[in-house]
Amino acid sequence: MLGNYIKITVRTFWKNKLFSGLNVVGLGIGMAAVWLMVLYVADELSYDRFHTKADRIVRVVHYAQWPGGNLKLAPTSAPFGPALKNDYPEVEKAVRFNAEGGGQITFNDKKMDVNNIFFTDPSVFDVFTFPFLYGDPASALTKPQSIVLTKSVAENLFGDASKAVGKVIEFSNHFPNTVTGVIEDVPTNSHLQFGALRSLPDNYTSGWQSFELYTYLLLTEGSNYKTLEAKLPGFYQKYLKKEMGEVDYRMELQPLTSIHLNSHLDYEIGANGNARTVSIFAAVAALILLIACINYVNLYTARSLKRTREVGVRKAIGSYKWQLIGQFLTESILMTLLAGVVSVSLVVMALPYFNQMADKTLALGGPITTLLVVTILSVCLGTLSGLYPALRLSGFRPVAALRGQLGNQSGSIFFKQSLVVFQFVATVALIACSGIVYRQMRFVMHSDLGFNKEQVLTFHIDNEDVRKRVDAIKEALQRSPLVEGAAAASNPIGNNNIGGTACFSSKMARYRPVRRWFRNSPSIQTT
Repeated sequence: MLGNYIKITVRTFWKNKLFSGLNVVGLGIGMAAVWLMVLYVADELSYDRFHTKADRIVRVVHYAQWPGGNLKLAPTSAPFGPALKNDYPEVEKAVRFNAEGGGQITFNDKKMDVNNIFFTDPSVFDVFTFPFLYGDPASALTKPQSIVLTKSVAENLFGDASKAVGKVIEFSNHFPNTVTGVIEDVPTNSHLQFGALRSLPDNYTSGWQSFELYTYLLLTEGSNYKTLEAKLPGFYQKYLKKEMGEVDYRMELQPLTSIHLNSHLDYEIGANGNARTVSIFAAVAALILLIACINYVNLYTARSLKRTREVGVRKAIGSYKWQLIGQFLTESILMTLLAGVVSVSLVVMALPYFNQMADKTLALGGPITTLLVVTILSVCLGTLSGLYPALRLSGFRPVAALRGQLGNQSGSIFFKQSLVVFQFVATVALIACSGIVYRQMRFVMHSDLGFNKEQVLTFHIDNEDVRKRVDAIKEALQRSPLVEGAAAASNPIGNNNIGGTACFSSKMARYRPVRRWFRNSPSIQTT
């Protein structure tokens, strides 16, 4: 029976090449657009879920408000982690990250700039899942001046990552570090992105208001972070009130898997996504898929008049209604399978450009996975979009169908008109929104920033000795006939390569600098 359905379907496709081609191309384009959006949404939702204990990891952030100012900070100070672990039994482990560990690495005659290096606690590998290739995670960062490299950094430095362990590398301030391990490169769907991890100095601490590092907690099995969060007002009373005074202060625990899409605080450790953007992408993907299905239904029902006699003949020679439904659903599923093949081709061609636009490294799965996805999607889509035409065509009465009569069409006409109206409204809305987004992006890319960024050269000073001679460097640069002016800034203007925000805001004037990085790491800009 199925073989006969397929044979008839092939004949029908061949006989109606234009109709079949329009349906296949229309569905294929819609499926390709949806596929790209689904890849993006799935990647955004997957952030930090690769950690084995992700459901028990939280980040400590805090907020404060006082007359004339406020703060909402992702970083905390060094004493937070040890104090939280000591005071609350729900905390199994605490780990801190300080983003000041980067710089120029020297090994023999080879030099390499690696700015995305964190100082961290030895407990980092007990909390997070960063698979080791070489070395022992239990002892990798227990000794001072130890460093764990990612695979790509180790290969760039030593050629072979397996030869890295035990080697001594030196930073630009002549500070030696012993390589104690090599881990896999950090996945792109991690909000923590680094090239290496260095051990924090023994008993590292700072003032309670030196908000310069990021604190993560591993909660004990069965602990609820909301229950622990409700106890944290006592932490302020015990440790912070004496230094910060009477302010409206609040600590918050962020689940690890929610940070990327839902955290938009000052001085984030990296660029985060946006849950609203993901929701919009998901809604647009569903809308495009719905429009493609409606387009298929409209085209198919438009041909119903030409197939009435076919239905009449089939029923006259004994075909049952379920057999006709099976025939029409087979046509629909095979058409969506062809559209699926078209969509795969379009996705493969468009993916590099989409990755460049979205700043992603998305990829299709392997051939088996792709085939499975195409098959399942095509069967589901073909069944859903072909069900109404199949039920409608198979419902014609034999005598009326043989005469080419469709019977009472008032309800069917209203339904088809509703589909067409919805399709056009949704399409116009999408086109209008696309135009608005395009104009906004064009404004962002071409807006007058108040300076010519093409004529501004920025370089970061990571050497401690050179930082002390910034004024002399500016004077030397300004003596050059090629330099119109020179200035130093904690962060480069028109650029955000260092830290989470461009500069201090006045709201922090009451407290110490948020991160010493901004005090000690100037950048020179010349025009």
